[in-house]
Amino acid sequence: MDHSGHGMTMDLPPFTLGRGLQWSADPFFLVACLVGLGLYAYGVVKLRRRGDAWSAGRTVSFVVGVLTIMLVMCTRLNDYGMVMFSVHMVQHMVISMLSPILILLGAPVTLALRVLPAAGKGRKGPRELLLALLHSRYMRIITHPAFTIPLFIASLYALYFTPLFDFLMGSKTGHLAMMVHFLAVGVVFFWPIIGVDPGPHGRGI
Repeated sequence: MDHSGHGMTMDLPPFTLGRGLQWSADPFFLVACLVGLGLYAYGVVKLRRRGDAWSAGRTVSFVVGVLTIMLVMCTRLNDYGMVMFSVHMVQHMVISMLSPILILLGAPVTLALRVLPAAGKGRKGPRELLLALLHSRYMRIITHPAFTIPLFIASLYALYFTPLFDFLMGSKTGHLAMMVHFLAVGVVFFWPIIGVDPGPHGRGI
């Protein structure tokens, strides 16, 4: 399956790993990754200053997880992924399986709950809203295996065996939406399985 007919990427030289790893940032993913790293670092520093321990392993896992997203979305691998099915599949596997596992092992929800202050009696701050979201019916449904396993499988079939794939690959926005979807599906799929962060089904710390 070759998508080299799309005009905007026809000028790419033949693929080599060196060319694929050249910097070519997707602005959306670049900003999202940098914000994620910044917030996580802020949380860890705040905990340490307070005298609370936070596992270095979790920090490394989260950082490496975000870097794997940047590896496939902020380099020319993303450009080649739009015209070469093999590169696209590498992107897909990393962003739907490797990145979510590493990010979840970094326990970002646990970190947020430890850092965010309680709003006080009868008031609702960010911490209370996060807890309400975690325990909402919506989150219980979208992280339940009866939902995530069919979603994981259906996403693959709906994309790769219908005209939807060609349609989405035809534009940068479509390709971006596909990658965001894969990342989100990966996170909700692996979240209850890994069980490091507290979730709607009572797993975690």
